[in-house]
Amino acid sequence: MPGVLEKLEARVANSTDLVLIREVRRCFDARAYRAAYVMTWLATAESLKAKFIVMGNRDSQIGRVSRQLEQMEAQRKPTDSFVLDKAKEFGLLSPDEHVKLDHMLTMRNVYAHPLGAAPERVEVLAAISVAVECVLSRPPLLRHGYATEVVRSLLEDRHFLDDVESAIDEHARAVAARLNPIVVPFLFEKLTQGLEALAGDPESAVFWRRGVRFAGTFLETASPDFASDEWDLAQRSEQCPRACSQVLSGARIWPLLPRSAQDAVLGHLVEPHKRGGGALPLQSTDVRRALSLRDEDLLTTRQRARLSAALASAPYDVLRSAAVSLRDYLDKVIDDLSSHDWYTQNPAANAVEHAGHSGVAELSPDNQVRLGRSILQAADGQSNGAAAVLAKVEQSVEHYPRDFVLGIFLECFTNELGQFRLKKHCLFTTLRLAIQHPQTEELWSQLLASVESSEPKYAWGEEYSDAMRSVEEAIRTGGVPVSPTDELIGMLRDKAAAHAGEPWDSSIA
Repeated sequence: MPGVLEKLEARVANSTDLVLIREVRRCFDARAYRAAYVMTWLATAESLKAKFIVMGNRDSQIGRVSRQLEQMEAQRKPTDSFVLDKAKEFGLLSPDEHVKLDHMLTMRNVYAHPLGAAPERVEVLAAISVAVECVLSRPPLLRHGYATEVVRSLLEDRHFLDDVESAIDEHARAVAARLNPIVVPFLFEKLTQGLEALAGDPESAVFWRRGVRFAGTFLETASPDFASDEWDLAQRSEQCPRACSQVLSGARIWPLLPRSAQDAVLGHLVEPHKRGGGALPLQSTDVRRALSLRDEDLLTTRQRARLSAALASAPYDVLRSAAVSLRDYLDKVIDDLSSHDWYTQNPAANAVEHAGHSGVAELSPDNQVRLGRSILQAADGQSNGAAAVLAKVEQSVEHYPRDFVLGIFLECFTNELGQFRLKKHCLFTTLRLAIQHPQTEELWSQLLASVESSEPKYAWGEEYSDAMRSVEEAIRTGGVPVSPTDELIGMLRDKAAAHAGEPWDSSIA
């Protein structure tokens, strides 16, 4: 089993520091406790000086401290207290750690005199433990000056990094390893401020892309406590909405955020607004990020509802650009197709046409039927967009799911309430779709069952007779084959005869 000193020595981060700490151990093993205590202080002071030198190469403020130390040593001035104070100032030491090490310095001055008291064994062990815990076990971590330079290079120097994600991620992880944790909020603030100024500028796209990627990987690596007082992400999101909404909505960062910050970020993604009020256009990139969070199952029930509401009110061009699945805004499409307004119907129908057979196939069977009915209704009302959908379906009907074509077919004859009324405008196309579809037998079987159980919507008998004549005309002039339409004609004839001579019941109109 390793002893206490072996365990402490194993925690020393820098090989140069190990030279002195091993001399401390030899003195301790020889029971030269006075020498061990003094050497412990020397190891601590030299380690702090070395950290200033390393950090000064990347941080100009700390570089000035290194030069001051060189001047003081050249002038044979004492540097111990100066090193401790600067270490506290630049965050290498906490206030409590500064107190502990200042006490060690005081006692080193006492024990360095040969005629004075010598430290006890336990005092030496305590001093070594403090030195390792507060200084020797820690790598040199950089601060504000370095963070400022990192942000400047990322957002201003085009050739600072190769524009590939792997290079950006590698740099972000390296920065997180070098940076003092207390500076992480500062770097995030500076980076989001810089990104916000670049948002929407095409000429700055490389800097925007680089900065957003860097920020996500950096925060994931640094893994800060976003709930602490140093972070007010809701306020930061309000000040830099475009930058924060992109950086903080990554799947790697989202679980680390407090609920209040998540809600604020989601709001800026799906409900963008100007500072001080006024809505902004919804961006397809923001929609994609919100959908990614949902697909990763990272949104709460309420957050999902907010996203659904945003999709329901989003323009179709945004939904298309964001590659949103038709199933995510199907209710919006069906509502618009039912509007009896071509200017509302056509964009909805265009969305269905763009989704194609693969998008329709993602819907549940019931929703495929609903959509098919809505397309037929709009096309019968002479919506050009809906008519274009029917034409596209006819061109490749074998690829469209059966239930979507079934909805089109049924709607031509019976409504959702089982009432019969013929929609003549699209009759020829509808009959051809049902005949050409690979599952034509099932389509016709369901239509015949629907017609057989139906009741006329408007006038007893007349609807069936009118439909029978229209189907017969389709056979004669529309290129529709006799079979299987002959069975439909026979059923319509029977239904017309069954209701012949009965008065019209206005209550079902």
